Formats: sequence, C-alpha cells, structure tokens
Amino acid sequence: MTKLLIIFLNLFLKPQNLISSGIQKLFASMLIISGGGIGLFFLFEALVPFIGYIESGASVSALLIIGGSLLLYLNKKKKARPQEDILRNAQDIVKCIDIDAAIKSNVIKILLISLGTGIILSQLKNIKKT
Repeated sequence: MTKLLIIFLNLFLKPQNLISSGIQKLFASMLIISGGGIGLFFLFEALVPFIGYIESGASVSALLIIGGSLLLYLNKKKKARPQEDILRNAQDIVKCIDIDAAIKSNVIKILLISLGTGIILSQLKNIKKT
C-alpha cells in the first residue's frame, strides 16, 4: 500500500528522483490482472457445455475464493512497516520539491493557464439556465 502511495506521489509531484520502474510495475500488474480476468471468463465459457452454468460459475468462484484466501494468508506473514518510515518517506518526497523555483521558471505558463481557465469558467456560468 505504501509503495503504491509513493508511486502516485512521485507521478503527480514529480520530485527529482522519479521512479519509473514503479510505474512499469503498476502497469504490468494491471495487465496481469486483466489477462487473468479474461482467462477466467474463457474458463467459465469452456466449462458451461460440460457441467452447466450454475456449476461452472460456482467452480470459477471457488477458484477465485481459494486464490484470494491464499494471497491473504501469504500476505499476513509479512511484517507491516512502521508509520515512522512512511512519514520519513513522505517528508523526503516533499523536501525534494522546490515550489519557488518551479513557479519562477513557469510564470508565463501559469499566467496563460489561469487566463484560459478564467475564460472557460466565465463561459460556463449560464449552463444551468438552459
């Protein structure tokens, strides 16, 4: 959980030491999960002619429950990280961000985005009347 939080903080805050391998692991996990879901769907469809809809659904559900239970059991053996480590990591991430330098180097972009946002929001004020 904390690694996922650090990956998202690194992605959105963009500190100097951005970890791209964490993002790659996140996408790899998403692909594995979606591939497993598609595989389970085809397993269900393959079992329907042999054992029927209800039995096929029950067997795929049992397979998922057993897999989830095993993952939870194996995950319990890991020790939880202390909160001090999490706070220390968050402080390190925040220390890497230099807001003053970022604002000074992007003054024109910030002004243009503010102007564009103001124009767009002024055009949206009459949406509820129509």
